[in-house]
Amino acid sequence: MKSNMKKILGLLMLGAVITACNDDDDKDELIPIRVKSQINIDSKAGKTQNRQIVQGQTVSLFVTVKDDVANPAYDNVRLTADGDGDFSYSHQGEGTIYYPLFTEKFDFYAVHPYASTNTLGSLMTFTVKTDQREASNFYESHLLYSDKKKM
Repeated sequence: MKSNMKKILGLLMLGAVITACNDDDDKDELIPIRVKSQINIDSKAGKTQNRQIVQGQTVSLFVTVKDDVANPAYDNVRLTADGDGDFSYSHQGEGTIYYPLFTEKFDFYAVHPYASTNTLGSLMTFTVKTDQREASNFYESHLLYSDKKKM
């Protein structure tokens, strides 16, 4: 029971994979945002999300123009993990999100588990599930957070 009580605070490493061109004529071309995950943990529990976020788990993603938390470019985008470090996106009916045009630096924030009420810059609530015998309850009891600034 004690090992179950020792909850995981993992590090969700965000890596934006960008294919960019140095040609000035391409500045108005949309560049997709690609997010990958890697979890680094110290836990004795055997069935943890120990390398990647488990398939089907969802993450809240926020993208802001550098240091402007009050006006996110993307606010609480729902990402769904594929179990291999990649995600599918769901944002306003679109399956891809793009870097906003004409802006140089961005900050990325991610929180697991996803909740439709998650809002950047305000208190987010999190509840550990009391019955964690079911895998989904167990995984949703792992609070993961990461930020990557000035990318």
